[in-house]
Amino acid sequence: GCQEGRAIEAAGTGTVQITNNVVGTYQKSGIIVRDTVNSTISGNTTAGEGPTAAIAMNGITVTSTGTASITGNYTSGHAYTPESDVSCGILTFNTATISGNDSTDDEVGICAIGGTGSAVTGNTVTHHRQQGIMVDGATSVLVDNNTIDGQGGGTTATGGTTPDNDTRYYGIFAVDSTGTLSNNTITGIKHGLLNGTQSGVGIRLSARAGAASSNMTISGNNISDVQKNAMVITNFYGGTSVNANVTGNTV
Repeated sequence: GCQEGRAIEAAGTGTVQITNNVVGTYQKSGIIVRDTVNSTISGNTTAGEGPTAAIAMNGITVTSTGTASITGNYTSGHAYTPESDVSCGILTFNTATISGNDSTDDEVGICAIGGTGSAVTGNTVTHHRQQGIMVDGATSVLVDNNTIDGQGGGTTATGGTTPDNDTRYYGIFAVDSTGTLSNNTITGIKHGLLNGTQSGVGIRLSARAGAASSNMTISGNNISDVQKNAMVITNFYGGTSVNANVTGNTV
């Protein structure tokens, strides 16, 4: 469980282009960019080990405060079996452009955390295990024109007491964020045929307890074949407010 073992790592300052690599057999991260490095990450393939209890692996991770463009990559097989943490195909902690990527069999396809003005567009997430796209603490984020097909791959369904330990199955999960969720196609958010689990939601918007809040426009999405609800907008956890403008969706 040592949080080390990165196949490609860029740290410090400057600019880096990481393109057209095939990366596998790493412990923690296939590709990671840190510190203040400006990065272009494109055309790479990162393949995790599949479900494991040893460590929460991630395919592509950007913690840098520099600019980040993550496009046209393929990630697969990043899944942490304990419910205490998650693995992500693509994980960012600041403003980033994440477009045209393909995630298959990852626990969470794309995790966009923090930042202002991030764009998560035109990605394909297939057979994820928990959340197709997760947005957390992001300001003015755009999540647009993504295709998320869970293919009935839900594996966990604990409601939890905060968004941090809610392990139910979602297409898009947004918490403590502002921006737009638009024109996404979301389907197959289920736990399998004839499964009675109270989980399987296309889009969920919420906020943590206390001073946290969310305010998003949810428009033009096409949501079908979900187990529980097409959308849930809730302040169940007791944040300051959860507001949404829900318009022009097909469910």
